[in-house]
Amino acid sequence: MAILFTKEEAMKDLPFIEDKTLYKGVDLALWLYLDKHWSFKNAINKAAEKHSIKPKIAIERLLRQVIPEELIWDRMSGAKPRNTQPASKETAIRSQKMKKMEKDAKNHVCSI
Repeated sequence: MAILFTKEEAMKDLPFIEDKTLYKGVDLALWLYLDKHWSFKNAINKAAEKHSIKPKIAIERLLRQVIPEELIWDRMSGAKPRNTQPASKETAIRSQKMKKMEKDAKNHVCSI
C-alpha cells in the first residue's frame, strides 16, 4: 500500500532552519524525493551538490525527521532488483563467444 505524503506536509513538520542554503537544500531534496520519486540518496546528493552543502548528513537528518519511516521503507521495498534475469550456463557461454568474436573482429580490423 502506498503512503501519500506531500512536500507541503513535510515542510510543515520541518523545524526552523537558520542556514538559508541548508533550507533550500532540504526543500529541493524533499521535492525530488516526494514529488519526483527520486531515490533517497540521489535526492540528497543532488541537493547537496546544487546548494554546496557540506556535510550531506545535515540534509539527510532533517529529511529523516519529517518523512515517515514507513514511507521510506515502502519505497525501498518497491525498488526493483538490479539483475532480474537469472544467469544460465547458456548465457555465460554465449557471452564468452561474443567477447571472443568482438576481440577477433578488432584484431582483424587492426591487421588490415
